[in-house]
Amino acid sequence: MVKILLLLIVLVNGLFAFRFFTDFMKHKREAWAEPGNNVLLAVWGAVCFFFSTFGISDFALSTVLYRARKLVDDAKLPGTLNTQCAIPVAVMALAYISSIDVDQMTLVLLIVFTDDRRLLWPPFCRQDACKAHKDVHGSRACSCGILRRCRQVWAASLGR
Repeated sequence: MVKILLLLIVLVNGLFAFRFFTDFMKHKREAWAEPGNNVLLAVWGAVCFFFSTFGISDFALSTVLYRARKLVDDAKLPGTLNTQCAIPVAVMALAYISSIDVDQMTLVLLIVFTDDRRLLWPPFCRQDACKAHKDVHGSRACSCGILRRCRQVWAASLGR
């Protein structure tokens, strides 16, 4: 199962990287006209994803920078954050999943509760984007935390 998951991560993110590169090449002039210092943003990305490996949200750090320097309009912020993290998160997932032994049920639960917002919530997010976005992320975080805690209690009761 782990090898299938690793293959899927490579395939999906390879397709994303291809589509991103081709779209970037089509809109190269517009991309270079965007505000911001490319060197600063590259260093910031490396710093963000370094801290992300320790559990500090790259979304939160990048949101602070983008808003403080007025680099990204709030309407474009969700797409910008998702796009900037796609490839680094795939690399982290490949590194972690291939080097850390994880119970299959735990892995499935984390994948399902991470991706539930894309599968279950889009119809609700169209109605009131900001409020629904906050509600969905709050409920997802709570449900994932509760499930993790239940698994810890279960494992402790079995003496693991």
